[in-house]
Amino acid sequence: MKLNISVLLFALCAFFISSHPLLAECPYAHTHIGVNPTWRPASWDTPGAGYVDPDPTDDSQLWFFSLPPVHPCATPGWPNWSQTDGSPFLLLSPVLEGESPIVNPDDPNKKLYTCSFQYSKAGGYFAEDGKEHIDGWHSAHGPQGAWNLESADADTVPAWELYLERVGVSDNLDEDDFFFMLPDDSAVLTANGDTYDLEKAWLGDKNAWGIHLHMGYYFWLDDTDNEASVTVAVHDASGQYLRSGDTTIVFAKQVIVPVLGDVNKDGVVDVNDMNIVTENFGKTGIVGEAPVPAGHDHDDDDSHSDFEVPLAWVWGYNAENEILTAYHSEGGTKRATFTASIHAHAQVMYTPSYPQSTFWMGKGNKAMGFTAGFLNHGNHGHMVTPKKFFATSECQGCIHMGFSRVGKTVAFANDDTESFTLIDTVTGDVTTASHGSPHSCALITDAGYLVGVHIQEQWARIIDPIADTVLAEIPVGAVPHGDAYHSATDRAFIAVDEGIEVVDIASRTKTGRLDYPAGPATIRTYVMYHDPTGRVPVAVGPAYDTVEDGPAETDRFFLINMTDETIEAITIPGATLDWSKGHGLFELSKNGRTAVFSDMNLPLLYVVDVDPSSATFRSVTTIPTPAAGAPASVGATGKHLFVLSDNTVYPVDVDAAAVNLGSGFSVKEGTDWIFVTSYSGMLFDDSVDKGDEILNPEDLE
Repeated sequence: MKLNISVLLFALCAFFISSHPLLAECPYAHTHIGVNPTWRPASWDTPGAGYVDPDPTDDSQLWFFSLPPVHPCATPGWPNWSQTDGSPFLLLSPVLEGESPIVNPDDPNKKLYTCSFQYSKAGGYFAEDGKEHIDGWHSAHGPQGAWNLESADADTVPAWELYLERVGVSDNLDEDDFFFMLPDDSAVLTANGDTYDLEKAWLGDKNAWGIHLHMGYYFWLDDTDNEASVTVAVHDASGQYLRSGDTTIVFAKQVIVPVLGDVNKDGVVDVNDMNIVTENFGKTGIVGEAPVPAGHDHDDDDSHSDFEVPLAWVWGYNAENEILTAYHSEGGTKRATFTASIHAHAQVMYTPSYPQSTFWMGKGNKAMGFTAGFLNHGNHGHMVTPKKFFATSECQGCIHMGFSRVGKTVAFANDDTESFTLIDTVTGDVTTASHGSPHSCALITDAGYLVGVHIQEQWARIIDPIADTVLAEIPVGAVPHGDAYHSATDRAFIAVDEGIEVVDIASRTKTGRLDYPAGPATIRTYVMYHDPTGRVPVAVGPAYDTVEDGPAETDRFFLINMTDETIEAITIPGATLDWSKGHGLFELSKNGRTAVFSDMNLPLLYVVDVDPSSATFRSVTTIPTPAAGAPASVGATGKHLFVLSDNTVYPVDVDAAAVNLGSGFSVKEGTDWIFVTSYSGMLFDDSVDKGDEILNPEDLE
């Protein structure tokens, strides 16, 4: 669908003339942009006195926040644009031309919605004394100046140069179903990856340099789109401030306002609870349009899963007979079986460009993709039987693979032909690029460049796969192997013997090296794994403590912060960790937040929080398992964990630090490792028992 901007601008002209007065006392609620996200006033009643700051190292980190608690129009779920319980706060309403909604000229099923409502803490929604939510961006001018961008005086222009990046939209939307609108009626940030410079100015009312920009949020929505979101980030082109994390702003046609009235949570049921209920009796928390059913015919009472019980696909692979089987995690019913000559470096791509996430593997002369078993419908998903999605024999010796951040391309490094195979996950088109090596890696940058290395030589090549040309060959340390990519800074991190080389893609130069922490032997990592979307800025590499005969036992792994460009070793005392994911004893969840290790010698599983923004960052949960060296796998969100022991798969309760032995199910004898695909939201199970379904019988002997 193509956005018809000219038709839209004509229809909205009168609307914008009246809705964007640039007043000194702005009547609009903006999203604030500041630094130092962990700083808080000790008391919001006296925000100018006292503070807490659990992380003093993030003073230069950019972040977004809504109107703070002391503001008369504050957002209930501050610092997010949300209710106190995390549910949507921002209310969408249709944009009208006269009394009629504006219909998308390219898709008559979609109508134009925006967010524009009055709100105050005292009066709630539509309060006459409230601010109009939500419109654009403003620099932070917070308590004690702790969130403020650097400013001296009107004559001293600060160095910072901030710009917005549109990272993505919710999965129920097409990419062109959302855009921002400026006061001059021009649409901006109309595609994922677009950027917009935030012009700085001297703000006389704040006596400081800052940002004050009006920018409306607009969505094309059909009747089933009850919620929608846009994800943004803010960067500093000057390098003074670090990129923010990705922030998702959620909107809804109907919002549910939490109403006090059930209990006061003081641990006692007494007259105070009764008084609260009486005062709020008959109140509703519903504001806005009633939602339209999504069009499914499921019985919510028996098919809906809230993930109290893990609901996922568990894939088992037998390397000897090359059989891949997908099992339903509840009861272990076999739903699909495939023949697949694959290496254990399997990965899942969660993509906005295809309605299903896909599961990819490669080995020898074949690359294969399977549907991961979930159809994403925005505010819910459907669990369906996995199927073969793609297969090609154009690979030759493919093992290592990489994914583009927006989820459109998967690339395999072909060791035999010293080339790369790139597959478009939407069209299935295959591109072959040269300039590989007998042992390469395949890293894809945001601009679609390939980064290849040669484990026997000391170079990293930046390759244009479309033109099939080498843009740069950069000297690196010995034995380069294993890499990660950081979208925010457009830099590649390449593991070599001496440390982690940092390569800037834009300038095509090496900018530095991160030295490995000291250890008991010559230490390095041969593999690194990261969240390809860039939401969590860390890469994880199992330690490879080398001795003359090969890898020694190790109790450590490396954590590389790609934003700060630092590396640290996380030690798990007494552990014996595997250095290669190929044995199924190590995995990083696809969202980059949870690392899972299985001990090689002890019946233990280690679950590590590797998200720097988490309150439990670096914490290790130790879980007893039925056997030592048990292959384990974790789902996309880190919430769904399973372990394999003696041809039985067991779900793992991470919070309880226990394997659920009573819910195990049998898998094919000789299964070597497992992989999990899962969904992170409201789920309806459409799968049916198809038994041992051979979807590609022509490949069976």
